[in-house]
Amino acid sequence: MLERSKLHLAPAFETPPHARCPSGAVVGWLLDAPGALVQCAEPMKATVETATWLVHTAFDVLDRCFPQRNDLVLVLDLHLMVARTTAARSILLNSAKALGPRFSNIYVVPPAAYPAIYLQAFQASLAIARLLGLRVTLASSSAQLIERYQWQPLGSYTAVASASATQ
Repeated sequence: MLERSKLHLAPAFETPPHARCPSGAVVGWLLDAPGALVQCAEPMKATVETATWLVHTAFDVLDRCFPQRNDLVLVLDLHLMVARTTAARSILLNSAKALGPRFSNIYVVPPAAYPAIYLQAFQASLAIARLLGLRVTLASSSAQLIERYQWQPLGSYTAVASASATQ
């Protein structure tokens, strides 16, 4: 397991993110795919607040940009996540059934510094998501996905930036 102090990850894109959770620990970019890439911006513990932001505020931003699309791509880069609360896991799994059909592909980059017991629970969560019908794939890094699929962040999207700043 990596030490928390040695964890580092460059932002997925050089452009500023389209959305940022209030703590600043999680950021997201809208993609030309269409879809979104969400990344832990610093070593962090997933909490009720970050999970709620992801399934409500961040998803609302995505939905405003790509309304009624059911072919969205989602990249969850959790490389810098060091822990999570059980409640945060529950929020994400409970939302998967309702929000999942909007996504054609979900790529998850697992945490780099997760204790073995959390990794087992993480794998179980992915299995549950698959049972709910989500197409979830483990990925080694968001950078490799970006390179493989040639994704780019959408250009300026001011409605998103102002929405994320107030929520």
